[in-house]
Amino acid sequence: MTWLQFMLAAMLANGFALAGAKVLTESGLGRSHQNHYLLAWYFSGFLVALIYSIRSLSRPYGREAAIGAAMAAASFLGQFCLVSSLARGAPGYLVFPITSAANVLFVALGGVILFKERIGAAGAAGIVCGALSVLILSLP
Repeated sequence: MTWLQFMLAAMLANGFALAGAKVLTESGLGRSHQNHYLLAWYFSGFLVALIYSIRSLSRPYGREAAIGAAMAAASFLGQFCLVSSLARGAPGYLVFPITSAANVLFVALGGVILFKERIGAAGAAGIVCGALSVLILSLP
């Protein structure tokens, strides 16, 4: 698979995770089955990665595994907070935009702080537009 196929698969999987969180909450199972949902979701992702590795006869390097584990932990924490807030009654029109904007904000901050990236005018405009969109989407 090419990097583009991997990115498309990741976007699709992320959409399914958000839709699953919404379905779990709307069905009234958010509080009682949150851990089951998250375990099944992340374990299935691990199995897909494992099958792909076995199929291509490749083994990830230690650094790749560490980065993947850190990304999985951050993703798990984000999904846990998302499902928890929805299960406790936070409105979806507020939770989902904040969840999406937080990802962009943390990636931008991480790039600037960790990798010393410079944000140009287009990048700053994108961040401002993202923040404004969250504000607009969060209005009831």
